[in-house]
Amino acid sequence: DELHHYESRLMKLRHLHTEAALEAARNGKDYNPDTSNKQNIKKHARTVEKLHADLESRILERHTEL
Repeated sequence: DELHHYESRLMKLRHLHTEAALEAARNGKDYNPDTSNKQNIKKHARTVEKLHADLESRILERHTEL
């Protein structure tokens, strides 16, 4: 269940980056996801990073239990 949630967040983040890149292309500008100043993309990226760290720690925790 957590993996599905993480996957959907990753897909949404990818969609947000794609939309921003298309908008930049329409305006004749280059798009760099690392320097994007759109707040919703930055917020979503932080959420995805937190979910990734949480899942990674859970996986490592389970491995040490075995």
